[in-house]
Amino acid sequence: MSYNGTVRCGWCYQKGHNKRSCPQRRKMAEERAEAGDDYLLRQMNSRKKVTCGWCQEYGHNARTCPVKKSAEGELPELKRLLEKFALQTWGARVGRGTMLKRQNWDGGNIYLATNIIGNFNVKFNSYLHRWLELDNQLERYPFIGYVQSLLESFHLTGVQPTGEKMWVNTPQTNFEVLNNTVGCGYSFIEAGPTTGVPCPVKINLELSKGVTPEEVMLHNKGLKIITGEVVK
Repeated sequence: MSYNGTVRCGWCYQKGHNKRSCPQRRKMAEERAEAGDDYLLRQMNSRKKVTCGWCQEYGHNARTCPVKKSAEGELPELKRLLEKFALQTWGARVGRGTMLKRQNWDGGNIYLATNIIGNFNVKFNSYLHRWLELDNQLERYPFIGYVQSLLESFHLTGVQPTGEKMWVNTPQTNFEVLNNTVGCGYSFIEAGPTTGVPCPVKINLELSKGVTPEEVMLHNKGLKIITGEVVK
């Protein structure tokens, strides 16, 4: 393509077409094919198969991938369940306006809690799959590890008396799941009594490359057990 955006053929140097569609080149290729040498004609007629960068299938790209679109369609339910989990755990520990104190060398900084933020990467999880699909009780503790990873995906935002907004670690909390106590958070974050006003929850979801809708639904199924919507 020339500097002004006009297509120019790299074979005959005429404007309006490219080398693959050049009529002069095709005529020569057809003449060669009649003489027994069809290499150039086959080259011109070949079309490189488009491989999707998401599902590795032919015929489309990641932008139009039906598998990716289906997986994205399952995200609203996952977002709902993660928000519910956040309010059951961190929301039970802090509310909007709860005083947080971070202990450090200068005596500690004071914040008022404003938001619960969750950053969750959606990918296939073998522990979760084995425990949910195979009903293997030996996988109970890896499942607890999955819950721990969910807890660790959250943090708080807070505002100082000066008005400065900052990222804040979560205080220590315990969550009961499947007759096991899962602990998370930091002892150097002191939290005052909850205000009783829930913090807004913001969930940031990111699909790992190649994730299928079935894998998103796997997380949904696990979260329904964790939050008590269904009983395992």
